[in-house]
Amino acid sequence: MKIVGESTANSGFLYIINQIVKCVVKTVLADNKIASWYKGEDTVDDLTPAYLGARLARMRLQLGQSRREEITQRRLAHALDIKPQAYNSWEQGKALPRLDHLWRLARYYRVSLDRLCGYERDAEATGGIEWTSLRRPESEEDEQALELFYQAAAGTVGDVPESKVAVAIRHVIYSQLLRMTRAPRPDEALGEALKKCFNAGGKKRLKDVWVVPCAAGVPDQLRALVIGVAAKEYLLHHLDGNPAIGLAPGYAVSCMVRAMYREDPIKPFSVYPLVAFPVVDRPDIDANTLIGELLYKYADRGVRGLMLQCPGFTLNGNGLEHNPSAREVLTRATCVDMAFIGIGSIEGPVPYFDRGIMNILDMTGTSVESLKERGIVGDLCFHLLDAAGNPQEKRLSAGLNAVSLETLQHLVSIGRQVVVLASNPLKAAPIYSAIRGGASGRGYVNVLIITSQVAERLLALVESVQHDVALRLP
Repeated sequence: MKIVGESTANSGFLYIINQIVKCVVKTVLADNKIASWYKGEDTVDDLTPAYLGARLARMRLQLGQSRREEITQRRLAHALDIKPQAYNSWEQGKALPRLDHLWRLARYYRVSLDRLCGYERDAEATGGIEWTSLRRPESEEDEQALELFYQAAAGTVGDVPESKVAVAIRHVIYSQLLRMTRAPRPDEALGEALKKCFNAGGKKRLKDVWVVPCAAGVPDQLRALVIGVAAKEYLLHHLDGNPAIGLAPGYAVSCMVRAMYREDPIKPFSVYPLVAFPVVDRPDIDANTLIGELLYKYADRGVRGLMLQCPGFTLNGNGLEHNPSAREVLTRATCVDMAFIGIGSIEGPVPYFDRGIMNILDMTGTSVESLKERGIVGDLCFHLLDAAGNPQEKRLSAGLNAVSLETLQHLVSIGRQVVVLASNPLKAAPIYSAIRGGASGRGYVNVLIITSQVAERLLALVESVQHDVALRLP
């Protein structure tokens, strides 16, 4: 039998210890780099030559296209006062520039170092929208999607097809290239102007108005995401005292829920669905799904909720008398402290109704054209409203498993917050009708979180109906 000497055993032991230490050091360094990335503390050391080289080549070509002239590597190197061979090594991904050379490049392109290195753009250049980068672009698809996202945020997409921009925005958000963290600061002047219009005559119809500025060219999908971030900020400001929150289904409300993250300063609250969604093929925007997401994120922080298990709509009444569990959930929903609701519009060549109301119309054989003929402008929680805010098609409302318009009026009258989220100016008419509240003059909503485009159109609408007794504010 071969006996291992003491020196051999010690060297083997030291080798194993050395490998363990290397592994631990590598893991710690990787964890620190990840932590620095999430804290926004990236350094030049995090750049790879290949990644930066590809960015520099693309930026040089894009600058030449914008100036309609050829910008060669030699010409750029001369402008930067560096050797052409050195610049060529950067674009070829063979070496990284020194920090002083990065500064020269940033000044030449008139961008920040963060922008040069592919982190993010300044908030001033993107309409005040702020975000946190979660990962670096890893492909040309990532790069192109980010560039379109930046252009969309600044409202400068130009002639790019809307469908292509929408795909880019979805790619950026859902592949976690970045996370939107803050909406532009509310336009206080527009907000006060709306309050002054609607609160005239001693009636306080509007409790809060957040008008989120958006550039004219910002696509509707991105405006909806921004409104979702603003709604989240509003919710976080009103979470004291373990409030009860009501959620209606819809894209606008889903944008709010999906803008909420574990890092947010969440306090305990309860959450209930306001409506059973009458559609089976859009579970992503169903109130039950959104509540499930909130419980998944925050159950350990005291967030509680209930689901509404019943059909969204039936032709022969809602059947609540035979469904005690659904009746209990909707009863709790009538006592919420805050309700977040989207709103549907019938205006425009393509109706901006939620899929839910369109499904109800199909089930009952009702056409959109017939609704227009009867003066209906939109829906609130799937209850149809005319331009003055009077409920219409009550036979449809009777088949809904949803809080009633009377419930929303009651919540407004006792000072609770019924919040409407809207990003598209086509929603102005139904918003006006929801605030006006029909013949009773008691509105169904009292808080608006809307874009500047919606606010401007709403102000114009208020002005235009001043001489119409049937539509002006009572």
